[in-house]
Amino acid sequence: MQKFLISLKILFILITNKLIASNVFAFDAYDIDPENDGAESIINLSWSTWFSLLDKIFAWIVNHIFWVLAVILIGVFIYVWYLFITSSWDEAQFKKAWKTFVYAIIWIIIIILSFSVIKLISKVWI
Repeated sequence: MQKFLISLKILFILITNKLIASNVFAFDAYDIDPENDGAESIINLSWSTWFSLLDKIFAWIVNHIFWVLAVILIGVFIYVWYLFITSSWDEAQFKKAWKTFVYAIIWIIIIILSFSVIKLISKVWI
């Protein structure tokens, strides 16, 4: 359990460092209170700034999740291609390859629809 918690802390640090490096946490000049200088100005951010920050984080997470899913689907198609090539007219293995291909196509449709719904909701909501 101790190793799991340490790995979660390390993962959290790596993700936040990536977010900071990719300017997800970047604030605009009008977001910061002009009366305060330095660290106090970041603490006194308005609600709209916090929602903007959450929107940026959500967009970053959604974009990276869909890239990971795309890489996984490419791997699935390579696996399906391998099954088709090695089936050598074996009907059971050909059916397995065909079923895997159909499921991969269904998952592509689901991923594209979910990405479209997320983008539509984020445009309408914000």
